[in-house]
Amino acid sequence: MHALHGYLLLDKPAGRTSAQVVRAISRMTYDARCGHLGTLDPMATGLLVACLGDALKLVPFLQKGLKRYIAEVRFGLATDTCDMDGQIVGKAEVPAALQDRITRVLKRFVGTIQQVPPVFSAIKVKGRRLYKAARKGEEVEAPVREITIQDITVVSRREDSVVLDVRCSAGTYIRALARDLGDAVNCPAVLASLRRIESAPFHLDKAVPFELLESGREKVQDHIAPLTAYLPNLPHLELSSRQAKLARTGRPLAELEGIPQGTTLLLDGAGRLIAIGEGEGEPRVMRIRRVFTGPQSEE
Repeated sequence: MHALHGYLLLDKPAGRTSAQVVRAISRMTYDARCGHLGTLDPMATGLLVACLGDALKLVPFLQKGLKRYIAEVRFGLATDTCDMDGQIVGKAEVPAALQDRITRVLKRFVGTIQQVPPVFSAIKVKGRRLYKAARKGEEVEAPVREITIQDITVVSRREDSVVLDVRCSAGTYIRALARDLGDAVNCPAVLASLRRIESAPFHLDKAVPFELLESGREKVQDHIAPLTAYLPNLPHLELSSRQAKLARTGRPLAELEGIPQGTTLLLDGAGRLIAIGEGEGEPRVMRIRRVFTGPQSEE
C-alpha cells in the first residue's frame, strides 16, 4: 500500500481540536505522516487543510496566505478566552446605538495594525505556551503583534451582535478582534462563532465533510489533491532528466540557465515537483533544500 502525498481539505465541525482531526486522518490512512495548515479553535468550523506525506515539506511556504473568516461578534459579555467557551469575566448593557458605533469604528481595524493575542493562545513566550500558564491562573502577557486586515464587511446585524466577513493576514486572532471591537464601542464583546472560508491558496468550496473520514482510506484518497494542485507562489525551473536525477540526490546544480536568487520550485519535464532549491552566489548555484520522493503519478 503506497504512502499518501498531498492535501485533504476538510470542513471541520465544532467541538473538535485541529489536532484531533489530524489524528483521525492519520488513523484512517494507516499512520500516514500528517499535519495541518493553520489551527482552528475547537469552537470554530470550516476549512482545515491536512497535509499528508511530502506535502508537509511545503507547509512553511503556504502557511502565510490570506485568511478569510465569517465571524459573529456578540456584545455585552467578556470572557477570559475572548470567546463563548471561556469563563465570564464581565457583563454590560448593550447600548441602543451599538450598530451605529460599530459602523463608525470598523475602519480603524482595516490595514496594518497592532494586535495583542488572547492569553489563552498557543503563542510561546520564553518557550512556554501562553494558554498553559493562563490555565494555572498565572499572570501572563501576550506580546504585541503586527497584523494586516485587508477588509471587514458587515454581513448581518442584530441588537446585540454583528456578523463580519474578515479578510486578514496569517497570525490574526479573530477572538482578539472581537475583544478590541468591544473596547472600541465601549461595550465588552466576545467571539460567538467562527467559520474559516479561505486559507489561500485553499478554499472551503473544495473541502469535504469531516464524516468522510468514516468511509475508509479508498474513498478518502479520491479527495486528496496532489502537490502540484497548490504550489507556493515561487519561481520555478524545469529540469532535464539528468538534472532531476541529481536534484533527487540532493546535489547542487550549477549548469542551469536563468537560476533566480532565492527559493525556487524545481519541476521535471512532466510538471512533477522534484525539489525546492535555493539560488545562491555568483556564479549562481542551485542548492537543494527539500527533495520530494513520494509517488506523483496522479499529478
